[in-house]
Amino acid sequence: MGWICYIRVDNTTYTLWGNNNLPRSVGINESSLVTTVLTPTRTIQVMTAGPMNVNVTFLSPVDVSPLLPAVPLIVLMFT
Repeated sequence: MGWICYIRVDNTTYTLWGNNNLPRSVGINESSLVTTVLTPTRTIQVMTAGPMNVNVTFLSPVDVSPLLPAVPLIVLMFT
């Protein structure tokens, strides 16, 4: 089990991350990882999909136990 993310730019589909397990004949291209920044509460990745740079931020709160004791929490933001 894992995550996979697709993005469509100028009528071309790209995977930002994950393994799509589809044959190349489907026509899904891979994006290129430009940079990754890690902080205690965030992971920021910049990827290139065709002519577009995609900024993806994963936000992980420091302590969510008072709010959600048994559920991991990740906030995902695209810009």
